[in-house]
Amino acid sequence: MLSFDIAEFNCGDGSRIGVFQQYLKDYLYHATAAKINGKSAVTTFMGQDCSFGQGSTNNGWNTVFGANAGNIYFMPAYTSDPRGLGAFNIQAEVNWGSAWPEGGNDINLDRENYFIGLLSQTGKKYVPTVSPLFASHMSYKVSHTLLQSRRLLMIELHLAR
Repeated sequence: MLSFDIAEFNCGDGSRIGVFQQYLKDYLYHATAAKINGKSAVTTFMGQDCSFGQGSTNNGWNTVFGANAGNIYFMPAYTSDPRGLGAFNIQAEVNWGSAWPEGGNDINLDRENYFIGLLSQTGKKYVPTVSPLFASHMSYKVSHTLLQSRRLLMIELHLAR
């Protein structure tokens, strides 16, 4: 899977389009590229504000993908208000925030169910996240039981569908 961390990458103007397109050229059609419905999986962390100087997020990503667009299953982890996800040219939304607790709260399925409900109205798919090992400088996000809790929630979510 090709995954871009947009949090640390300037995408407000067109100066970096070529960098993204080179990554796509190098990896999109690689034999080991992750495929969904026959298309190469591309995801991002953030990126909902990337216009690449093209006037809008949709126009920006369409320009980056160019002739490859028909071969990409785009499933970003946009961090904007999920109620606006229907306006984006995406096939699915990766719910980055569902992998670990927010604040001091335990993780549960509330966030998943909210996203699934919104995305189902737009015909877009939902992709939950699981983070078995991660480093965090925020002590409230570090838990030895996190992986087990998240695994059980994913089973519960699957059985509920």
